[in-house]
Amino acid sequence: MTVGRGFRFPPEQWEARRRTARVAWASIVLLTSGAVALALAVGQSQAMKTAWVSDIVTAIPPAAMLLAMRYELRPPTRRFPWGYLRAVSIAFLVTAGVTS
Repeated sequence: MTVGRGFRFPPEQWEARRRTARVAWASIVLLTSGAVALALAVGQSQAMKTAWVSDIVTAIPPAAMLLAMRYELRPPTRRFPWGYLRAVSIAFLVTAGVTS
């Protein structure tokens, strides 16, 4: 593990990261397709509209995780001398805010 030039994971964790990204993309696709199916059945029911909004919001946590994984391994800058390693913590914060 190095911090000065960037963070590097061991090879077995790279595979876990790839698997996490695949699961996140699958979650986004399935949740979005479910929301689209629900949108087709909403009609004028306020309860169904609320369920539809709830379904749309559930796609935010996997998207936040993908975004955090993209930023996490960026090299350190003058503004962020330790890099962007805490990006995943922000994704967990977003997830906590969405699910509460």
